[in-house]
Amino acid sequence: MLCNTATVDPRTVYGQYTTRKFNIEQESLNISIPFRKVQAFHKLKFLLDDAQDLGVMEDIYDVAHARPQRLDSQRRTVPGRFDTVIINDGTGGHTGVEGYEIGQLRLVFKLPKATSDHLFPGLLDILLM
Repeated sequence: MLCNTATVDPRTVYGQYTTRKFNIEQESLNISIPFRKVQAFHKLKFLLDDAQDLGVMEDIYDVAHARPQRLDSQRRTVPGRFDTVIINDGTGGHTGVEGYEIGQLRLVFKLPKATSDHLFPGLLDILLM
């Protein structure tokens, strides 16, 4: 069901990982999804900075997987792989565990640009600061 179009500030809805599931579901009822398809990916590559910021470790790339169960070329079942990830809620630092949550990566997708601009106006400007 599509509701009236609403602009959502991602810092108030998605930045609060302590928000209860019920509250997020209720808030999601106010969001119109103006698309039918998204690009989905099976892996997400990301850069791991020097963990202790000492300059002794090289920056390295890592990969997290989100691949559903499938059949291989001989029709055998290949189990799904959904990696566990550590998520910085925006308040986590270089050390410690405060500001981090544990989650399971289930889907990696990309919103169409027009949709992203509509739902999260100015977000790219904030992220690139």
